[in-house]
Amino acid sequence: MSIQKVTPFPLVPRRRILGIGFGSFAVRAKGPGFEYFGSREMQPGDDPRRINQKMSGRHSALRDEDVVFVNEHHAERSIRVVVLIDRSPHMALYPDPWLSKPDLAAFAGQTIVASAKRVGALVGYLDFADWGIASSKNRQIFWRPPNQETESQKIKTKYLLHEHFTAPDDNIGLGLRYLLEQMYEVSQDTFVFVVSDFLLMPEKNILRQACQLWDVIPVVVQDPTWEMSFPVWDEPLLMKLLSPLFPTLLPMGNPGDSGKIVGLGQGDAVRQRRFNTEREARIRLDFKEFGLDPVWLSSPDRTKLDRAFALWASRRRG
Repeated sequence: MSIQKVTPFPLVPRRRILGIGFGSFAVRAKGPGFEYFGSREMQPGDDPRRINQKMSGRHSALRDEDVVFVNEHHAERSIRVVVLIDRSPHMALYPDPWLSKPDLAAFAGQTIVASAKRVGALVGYLDFADWGIASSKNRQIFWRPPNQETESQKIKTKYLLHEHFTAPDDNIGLGLRYLLEQMYEVSQDTFVFVVSDFLLMPEKNILRQACQLWDVIPVVVQDPTWEMSFPVWDEPLLMKLLSPLFPTLLPMGNPGDSGKIVGLGQGDAVRQRRFNTEREARIRLDFKEFGLDPVWLSSPDRTKLDRAFALWASRRRG
């Protein structure tokens, strides 16, 4: 795993952020906010809602040509983002040629951090790897609250690239439960990006509490072949010709815990495909129950990965 060049996406909240602390002080950075910073000529990509009609009209009259000015504001620093990474063993099972889930998890985290920094947000990080804080009660927890601007660089260059996946299988539920105890540092309406394959969903009561407080965004990392579907030998004639040579095993396989190929019979493969597709449907229904709009990452192609985040932002805007 390495630091990758990523394309930031717009952080679109599911509801308008209000509160006493929001916009309580001005900063030099420009971005979304309420405090007026100044005006400039409109550039490609600017939001039309920021057009200053009076200034545009005056300058158009003076220049005798159409000129459009937009308002700029001081960026609000009260936006917070937390990245929760699933480090259970099944997030590191698949080596090449299968989907590399550690690489995709790191890519997703780096994209989220870059997007947060673009709007001046503070970024926090949580995982349950084996480098946790020195505490007898929570020895596996590694928590960096979103209260330091320098932390985002460490998240991208160090924390996300950690190679150990030794967390408990239910570490996502444990992570959300832990964040619920950190209300002073994880304020209401914080963006909480949960990067996981969600093969084991968190408890519904924990997920419900988290969704009531924060803007929870699941980032689902699943292999499209081995986890969202499953290969089945679909050539009847060839299967008939090969059946004397392969009476019980098909010339295909399933990656086991060690990454080695494990042969499966035709019936086993059909049952596994049915199980995987039904599990994916259950995950989508659970997300829909809590009003969650997930980002699905199932390809190593950079264009498709960037498009997945961009589509999420587009759906939020709609």
